[in-house]
Amino acid sequence: MFLLLFALAIVRSQQQRVRARLAQLPTQPATCTYNPEQVLHPTDVDLEDDKNRTLLSHAAGEGHEAVVQMLLLSTSKPEVNKKDKAGRAPLSHAAGAWDKAVVLALLATGQVDVNAQDKSGRTPLDHAVSVGNTTTMHLLRESGAQR
Repeated sequence: MFLLLFALAIVRSQQQRVRARLAQLPTQPATCTYNPEQVLHPTDVDLEDDKNRTLLSHAAGEGHEAVVQMLLLSTSKPEVNKKDKAGRAPLSHAAGAWDKAVVLALLATGQVDVNAQDKSGRTPLDHAVSVGNTTTMHLLRESGAQR
């Protein structure tokens, strides 16, 4: 029982750490005029919560363009195709969140898998379709996404 409570405390701590770190970072591109290395610690890109969502995944899914840009520009490059427990990568979260700028930033890396499927078999294009995000649908199709 003690081990279970201890494990739950660690999971909550990790989740709170990811969310707390995200809250500390600037969310508006205009406020991101400095070196990402001055804001991000190298270990920030590896932070995961209890659902294996990284800082990049949270930032992409919540439309924090400045944070996404900082992470992508940092010398400790995040894994842009890192999937969470549901099998969703950051692009999948961004595609379902109505954020064109974040989708463009992720696509600009040239490293994202536009056809990556989550555990339900859904791709980023499917997530964009499910919320009616036609702009992201077109961007993904232009980048080779298929249904």
